[in-house]
Amino acid sequence: MLDKRRCHRLRIELPVNFKTSESTGKTALATALDVSGLGLRISTKEKLNVEDIFPLQIKTPDNKKIRVEVKVMWVEELSIQGSKEYLAGVQIMDDMFFDESAFVKFFATQILDYFKRKA
Repeated sequence: MLDKRRCHRLRIELPVNFKTSESTGKTALATALDVSGLGLRISTKEKLNVEDIFPLQIKTPDNKKIRVEVKVMWVEELSIQGSKEYLAGVQIMDDMFFDESAFVKFFATQILDYFKRKA
């Protein structure tokens, strides 16, 4: 099957957190399972809806915190040992409102390291 992705996706787990409009002010915890220059795939116990838009805070391995505005593109509900968990694909919004440029720099560094290791 032909991969239609516009950016290379890296499998890197990063802690993330967010507040959605439905989360009643509480911060939801999640894990980014992989990242690309355009978005992330996250795993969370918080129910998300397609089209939700919210700020997502990413903690990098060097303990930097990067905030990006994201939009939920797809959600898959999983049942793991009787509890619900959600996988979601989130797209980084184009507005350079938060730290999108910092995220792009982080991703570029990660992708360069990845290809150096493969060489």
